[in-house]
Amino acid sequence: MKLTSAAILFTFVASSVFAACPGKPPNKTWNTQAGDQAVTNAWLEKTLTNKKVKFETGGVEHYRKDGTYRFTTGGQRYDATGYQFYSNGVRCIAYSTPRFDRYVVNNGQLVLINWQGSRYDAKIR
Repeated sequence: MKLTSAAILFTFVASSVFAACPGKPPNKTWNTQAGDQAVTNAWLEKTLTNKKVKFETGGVEHYRKDGTYRFTTGGQRYDATGYQFYSNGVRCIAYSTPRFDRYVVNNGQLVLINWQGSRYDAKIR
């Protein structure tokens, strides 16, 4: 009995370190601007999977083919067990507290809008 309880506790603790992305994105009004074009989850998957996205701030995110995610900036590395794209262009990064941002295209430029409303031009590599 003690072994079973320990196994259940270990499974719970290990699985709670990284939270899964929910089935639907949160309901939010994003900082969109004139000229922003919505993108879909299918477009994001086709365009970003197994690619790196570089931002003018120097950060680089990598949507790995195996479904994991990595963000590097200023010599720091942040890994997540997964990511998810939603039909409205929102993406979730499965950190311990899931992170939500939205992608749009404006004048041919990929733009990431973060939760706080800041906008960042992105280049796909």
